[in-house]
Amino acid sequence: MRTFLFIFLLISNIYVAQATTRNALTALVILTNFILPTNSQNIVCNSDTDCQRHLHCFFQVAGCKCDVPKRTCV
Repeated sequence: MRTFLFIFLLISNIYVAQATTRNALTALVILTNFILPTNSQNIVCNSDTDCQRHLHCFFQVAGCKCDVPKRTCV
């Protein structure tokens, strides 16, 4: 019985730690969306690496590409 209780507490602690980390990351993304510009088109670039340096592009799933003729990140 003690072994079962120990394993149950261990698993529940790991689950709580994962949920806390997930909530912290979600809060970080939400905060950065408020702080950073919501539109990546106002970021001037010469190459894709210029766009990837900005946190706004970092948090996008597809990332950002540089539209070289327009010199903006899309």
